[in-house]
Amino acid sequence: DPSKGEARVRIAATDYASTVILPRLVKLLTFKAPGVCIDVIAWDDSAFTKLEKGELDLVLWVNSVPEGLKHQILFREKFVCLVREGHPIGEKALTLKRYLEYPHIVVSVLKNQQLLVEQALDEINEKRKVLARVPYFAAGVWLLEETDAIISVGNRLADKLANNGPFKILVPPVEIKGYNYLQCWHPRTDSDPVL
Repeated sequence: DPSKGEARVRIAATDYASTVILPRLVKLLTFKAPGVCIDVIAWDDSAFTKLEKGELDLVLWVNSVPEGLKHQILFREKFVCLVREGHPIGEKALTLKRYLEYPHIVVSVLKNQQLLVEQALDEINEKRKVLARVPYFAAGVWLLEETDAIISVGNRLADKLANNGPFKILVPPVEIKGYNYLQCWHPRTDSDPVL
């Protein structure tokens, strides 16, 4: 009975997932399973190893997971670009040429890269000018206020942040594709009633 049980669930997540997914999850738990505590651990390159060792219960991630782990697609996400209000780029959708003319704030989630964007650009032999690399999406967005930089982020996060700051959302170049957002777990927990 979820309403009476007590448990702790350890989840590795970026600040993106913490902002976009966790508020609804915590709200649901408050009413349906008040004895469940969510411990969010900052996502890093060792998240899947920790999951395999039993140090984590779930990992929230994008597109694919290592062999031997199970996963479920939570939703399909698309990239958008955020810029400050008054940015000289204007309102139109970005062509690749215009996207690459401006400096970028890069969120280094894995191996000091924003892997999905870098992969898309690598496929067409293009590179962005990097103004700054930061480990958090929200921190990267706030760097836009005083610059002509662009940041590429998931549309759910962009919607939340654009409503709370002087930012506008632009459609990215067609080369910057969307992605699947996943939750993954180790098969040994398949029968765990908490998960």
